[in-house]
Amino acid sequence: MEENLFEAISKKQYKLARILVEGGVDVNCTNEEGETPLMMVCDRKATGNTKRMRMKLITTLLNKPINFFKRDKFGRTSLTCAHINRDQSVIDILMKTQNDCWVHEDAPPLTKLRHRNSCTLF
Repeated sequence: MEENLFEAISKKQYKLARILVEGGVDVNCTNEEGETPLMMVCDRKATGNTKRMRMKLITTLLNKPINFFKRDKFGRTSLTCAHINRDQSVIDILMKTQNDCWVHEDAPPLTKLRHRNSCTLF
């Protein structure tokens, strides 16, 4: 199933990719480059209707217990990919989600305590 998700993203078939994610495909899976689905989506440019569908997929991915801190074999995170593409709308949603909710397992104990009722810990 993960291969199908990466193939859909590479072909910019974002609606199909969203259906696969909603169907339970592991959002933290990686391809041969070490990219997660979120990294791959953030690394692709889109315009018009494709951009709208891409943002829906990103939102769907962010609603899953996703690891923002995962890096590909080049050391890039999803946020790095969004910065490389200079896609401010993706940067904004990633920053908001990271700041509002997700806490890495290596976070200081007080940070974990502050977020324990509203966040997923890795």
